[in-house]
This record gives sequence, C-alpha cells and structure tokens, in this order.
Amino acid sequence: MKNKKQAKILASGVYQAIKNKQKKEVDSVVDNFVVYLKEKRLMATLPGVIEELEALYFEEQGIIKAQISAKTDLPAKNIEAIEEILNKKTGQKIITEQVKDDEVLGGVVVKYNDKIIDMSLKRQLNNLAKQLSN
Repeated sequence: MKNKKQAKILASGVYQAIKNKQKKEVDSVVDNFVVYLKEKRLMATLPGVIEELEALYFEEQGIIKAQISAKTDLPAKNIEAIEEILNKKTGQKIITEQVKDDEVLGGVVVKYNDKIIDMSLKRQLNNLAKQLSN
C-alpha cells in the first residue's frame, strides 16, 4: 500500500515536471529522476511509477485502458468490437490490453476503470445454476 501511494506521489511530480516539455528537457528530468531513485533506494517503486504516469497521461488525454482476459488470444475483429462497444458506452478512446487467463474457461472478462464486465462461460453457468435452483 505504501509503495503504491509513494509511486503515485513520485509519478505526479515527474508528470508535472515533464508536461509540455521538449524531448531534451524530458530526457534530463527522467535521468535525474532515475538517479534520485537510485540514491534513495527507491528503484523498486519504478514499475508503479511508470503505471501511474501512464494513468495520468491517459486521464489527461481522455483515454481508458481496458484489460480483456480470455483463455486464448482473441481475433483482432473481436478486440475491435469490444473497443467499439466500450467507446460508445464511455464516449472515450479505448486502449486494450489482452491477457491470457486460464481461469476463464470461455468468453471474456473486460476490466476498465473500476468496472468489470464478466461475459465468461463460468459466469453464465453460475447464473444458469442460480436460475435452476429457484
């Protein structure tokens, strides 16, 4: 928990320092930031900082990152269809990340923001079992 909070604070500072800067200035800030992390023994926070930087950028640009979990890789047309549905639902640009998940027997689970759309076979079977037991 502390590392996530720390990563968020560090990312916010770096983001403000590099926002609207030229590449040369950005490179200098990033180099200095890495030196700072090394000196303060905070390199372990770097993956979290990068994740938070991405989140800050996406938020500013009106982009939503969605994670699509499935047993196998989905065809590009299916990914595009999910992106289109989410775009219509949110009104924002969608960037998707595909994740292979052995827990998903079939179908997909889509996560974005704090929402989960579970269209997995397991969920559908559980819903059917509930309906049959009533």
